Amino acid sequence: METKKVTCRLLHNVKHALAPEYALSDKSPLAKVACDKIALTLQWVEVCMRCICLSGTELRGLRMNARSKAWDQDLALARIQELERLPGGLLPIFHALQDEFGYVDKAAIPLIASALNLSHAEVHGVLSFYHDFHREPAGRHTLKICRAESCQAMGCETMIRHVENRLGLKLGETTNDRSLTIEPVYCLGNCALSPAVMLDGKLYGRVSPDVADFLIDDARRHA
Repeated sequence: METKKVTCRLLHNVKHALAPEYALSDKSPLAKVACDKIALTLQWVEVCMRCICLSGTELRGLRMNARSKAWDQDLALARIQELERLPGGLLPIFHALQDEFGYVDKAAIPLIASALNLSHAEVHGVLSFYHDFHREPAGRHTLKICRAESCQAMGCETMIRHVENRLGLKLGETTNDRSLTIEPVYCLGNCALSPAVMLDGKLYGRVSPDVADFLIDDARRHA
């Protein structure tokens, strides 16, 4: 939490240090190029501040609201256009769309490709590489179960089989009522407390099948 505050303050200071430079009265071509670069940097700082400075509760609220929103092509295009001039804007755009809708619809691929001058294959390749980006609507809650070496050594596969049998799902699937999605993840950084899971961004350690049942029941009650 303290690191997040320090980082947010640092970005805030960077933003205010750059802003006066952007207002330079010198309109020579060289100054204009410099101002354009500063403007892009300011946009990047704004995105970072928006992501880092939100509290866990606010982030969970964003995810919950996004999953109740239908895909809207015009709104998606607006989000893309907000970030299309960022250097390396592909991942920020994916994050913005997932924050807005809860997933990145396949209809976004040609929009992003056109905005960033990329091929459809390049956009799809990046989207499919990162498992945290959903390509279809996820459940209102997401349970991520670690399958890395430490968690495997401490019995995560037993817990996974228990969860799958209990819900009638496989990892990567969503309950019929869309209340819960279960996903595999490969290291949550909680190896000392294996096996570990993450429910809606909150980390839990030493999770037994009974603890998993409790987390699932609690999440579905509040779905």
